[in-house]
Amino acid sequence: MAQTGQQIKNQGFVYEARIKSILTTKKLFTPALAAECKHTENDAGFIHKGKTYFLELKNATAPDYGAKKIVYSPIANRWKWNETDDMSKLFDKLGILSKAKAFIPRKYTKPDKSLTKKDKEFDRKSFALKLAEKDLEITDLGLSGASILHQYYAKKNCFYIQIEGKGFYHLLEDPAKLGVPQFVPAVVFRLRAKTHSSANVANYSFRVVLTASRRSFLDSGFDLENPTRFPPI
Repeated sequence: MAQTGQQIKNQGFVYEARIKSILTTKKLFTPALAAECKHTENDAGFIHKGKTYFLELKNATAPDYGAKKIVYSPIANRWKWNETDDMSKLFDKLGILSKAKAFIPRKYTKPDKSLTKKDKEFDRKSFALKLAEKDLEITDLGLSGASILHQYYAKKNCFYIQIEGKGFYHLLEDPAKLGVPQFVPAVVFRLRAKTHSSANVANYSFRVVLTASRRSFLDSGFDLENPTRFPPI
């Protein structure tokens, strides 16, 4: 039986707590750093030679590595970014929003209280679309899916990632000079509707997300969960 979004989310929280506990025990994750992570919306972090570094955490069931929210404008009859920033501008260069199927989401044509589960399912299925790197011809811009993913996290000043079952990597840079491998996966761009609450039918939104196949990158060789392969922090 397929897992629900809430089950996957809960597993993510459990994994985050486990990694934070390991880092805390080693005195690498302090209350002050935890507060800073919360403020900057980073999952975790660690202290190395007196400096702090942010860390992204992904459990085995979490395929998404970044998300940008988009909204539909009934007046303009088009999709637009909920917030314009460097990443949305980069996605515009890729023409991602132009790939969105030409459909009018029911969420934007009916009051929330009138939306039904059938309406939500219609929006979810109609909006779902996967785009491989070749579909967007991103190499013409001198980019790769991995470099775009790196830029996404660099915006959050996050340069390291721990992935359950795969290990510990650096992203755009290795500023702490740990000598761990770079995370370079094959990236798929997805358009999807995300549920925020199963109790409220209308509580869902539309997003552009980045996903990476676990089969597209090798194990790191370093792992926060393995004492014999712990990175040189």
